Amino acid sequence: MRDGGSGGAQDDPAAPLDESDQTRSGPAAPEEDDSQDIDGEAEGSAAAATQDGGGSTAPPVEAPRPSEFQVFYPDVHIDIDYESEEARASVSGSLAPHHRQVYIVEASAGQEFRAELEAPSGVWLDVRKGDQVLLSDIERPRLVEGPLPADGAWRVSVVSTSSETAHYTLAVEMMPPRPVVYLTFDDGPHPTHTPEVLDLLGRYDARATFFVLGRLAERYPELVQRIDDEGHTLANHTWNHENLDGMSRSAFDDTISRTQEVLGDRAAPCLRPPYGALDRNTRGWAAGHGLDVIMWDVSGADWLDITATEIAGRVLNRVADGSIVLLHDGGGNRSRTVRALEMILEGLSERRMRSEPVCLPTSEVP
Repeated sequence: MRDGGSGGAQDDPAAPLDESDQTRSGPAAPEEDDSQDIDGEAEGSAAAATQDGGGSTAPPVEAPRPSEFQVFYPDVHIDIDYESEEARASVSGSLAPHHRQVYIVEASAGQEFRAELEAPSGVWLDVRKGDQVLLSDIERPRLVEGPLPADGAWRVSVVSTSSETAHYTLAVEMMPPRPVVYLTFDDGPHPTHTPEVLDLLGRYDARATFFVLGRLAERYPELVQRIDDEGHTLANHTWNHENLDGMSRSAFDDTISRTQEVLGDRAAPCLRPPYGALDRNTRGWAAGHGLDVIMWDVSGADWLDITATEIAGRVLNRVADGSIVLLHDGGGNRSRTVRALEMILEGLSERRMRSEPVCLPTSEVP
């Protein structure tokens, strides 16, 4: 992440921004007018498969487990060579009666997975990470496939309930990890545009971080709840869009603390300074509240008088794996942003890029 420049509110949204002033000034939003264009930050820099295929990813459920007397061999790690054309690995082995062999596969959430077992009757597959299980429509499958629902080390177990020694071959295939993009939305929640943004994110199975103003989070608690319920995260954008550059310590503590109090346990430990404006104290003072300062490296510049197509083009022409994208769901009329967002999400989908929150609540950090 790198700090970008930023822009202040403009009386004329079509007027060009003076980038030399963007990180140093900009009026705070009027307390009562939610429609004013307040931000203007400038651009800175399944469950699984059946034996015959099909299925969908299941939530954590109980799957068949081996009997208590089953013996485990030491775990074996499987490395997938994504540079190869097939992106697969194959291993063979033998299991004594009532034994299991666990293979560890590192994967990312949403990564397509397929494990196929060639083995005699009584030998089957179990694929899980903690309580999360990739299930099959049959009880003891030899084919398990589908998108993995979580990051981390997945345990692919070859399980024998046979009374005889069994020879097997296990083939594991995975698509390369999907590049990740971090979509972020500032200045909300807004009673019209935030629901429109959430609808689009849901349609494309995308997750984002919403940097909200405390006064608006207090005014629209149902939108804060919906953001949280739909798997997105909430973070601090000050109480009333104050410029943090040159702010006193007492004023800083007040605007940050009031916003954190409204967000409560849903707050992710992140702060985005309005206008992208910060001084030598900002990061240290934020850390005192347990917050990291989060900027951006790709911006739609959606506070300018440009079309939805231009907003989308600014994002899609510059986005890369790991990019943090700045957009807005509040602070003015964001109808063009909403139209641009659909183009952006469609473009990311075509590139197999996934959108995840840049900030996670402490309880969700692995």
